[in-house]
Amino acid sequence: MLKAFQMKTLLFAVLTFLSLSFSSCSIDDGFKGKLILSITDSPLDADAVKGVNLVLTNIEIKKKDQWKSLKAFDQPQGINLLAYADGKSFPIVDQLVEPGTFSEIRFSLNVSNGSALIRNPLSNIEFIDGTTQVMLLPEATAPEFVISKEISIEPNQILDLTLDVDVRKSILKNSQNQYIFVPSFRLLSTFETGNIGGKILNLAESDRVVVFAYISGKYNSGETSGVDGIRFKNSITASKVKKGKFTTAFLEAGTYDLIFVKQTKTGEFIGVAGVERNISLKAKDQLQLEIDINKLTGS
Repeated sequence: MLKAFQMKTLLFAVLTFLSLSFSSCSIDDGFKGKLILSITDSPLDADAVKGVNLVLTNIEIKKKDQWKSLKAFDQPQGINLLAYADGKSFPIVDQLVEPGTFSEIRFSLNVSNGSALIRNPLSNIEFIDGTTQVMLLPEATAPEFVISKEISIEPNQILDLTLDVDVRKSILKNSQNQYIFVPSFRLLSTFETGNIGGKILNLAESDRVVVFAYISGKYNSGETSGVDGIRFKNSITASKVKKGKFTTAFLEAGTYDLIFVKQTKTGEFIGVAGVERNISLKAKDQLQLEIDINKLTGS
C-alpha cells in the first residue's frame, strides 16, 4: 500500500511539474506581440518609368532610446514600389516582437554616396527602355529615413501597419538631371483604413486619368499650379484609372473629395475633369462608386 501511495504521489508530482512547464511555455509564447509592416505606393505620373526600386538593408524600432533591429537583410532587399499601388502592399516585416511602446521606426537604405563599399543593388529608377539611374539622397543626409510615431505592441496581439510611400512626391529631379529621394509617407494602422474605388463611365479610350483623394475642403485650384514642382501636393493618395476603374486605398476614416485629372502619357497635366465631393468613408469600408466623367462639376 505504501509503495502504491508513493507511486501515486510521484506520478502526481511529475504531472504537476509537466503541467507547470507547459503552462510556462504557453505564457512565454503568448507574451510577445506580432508586428506586421507592409509597404504600398501611390503611382508615379510618367509612363516612361517602369520601376522605382527602394533598396533596404535594415529596419529598426526604437524603445527608450534604444534601437532594436526588426529585420537585417543578408543582402540588400529591393522593392519596386510601383508594383504595389491601388490597394496592393508588400509585407516587409512579419514577426514576434517584445511588447511595449516604440517611438520611431528607422529604414536603412542602400543608396549611392560615392563610396566603393556600397553593395549592389542600389536604390534606383528603371525606365521602360531598359536603362536605370541611381537615386540619391539630399546632400549630407544619412542613408535612412525615420518615422517618428508612437506605436504600442501588446502581448499576444497583432499590430498591422502599412507604410504608404507617395513616390510622386518623393522623387525630385535636380538641375543636373539627378533623381533625389526625399521620402513622403504615411504610417497607418491597416485595419483602421478603407478604400474608395469604382468605375468611370463615358471615359474615352484615349483619356489618361489620375484620381487624387483629398480631405474634404482641402483642395483648391492652386493645387494644379504645383508647389515645389509637384502638382496636387496636398492630396492624401492617388490612383491611375486602368480599364475604366480606380482604387484610392489605405484611407483613414473621414470625408473625402476625389479630383479627376487628365494627363498626357508622359504625365503632363492637361486639366481637371471635375470633382466628386463629400464621400464619407469608415474604417474597413470598400466603397465602389459609379462616376460619369461627363457629369462631374467643379475644378
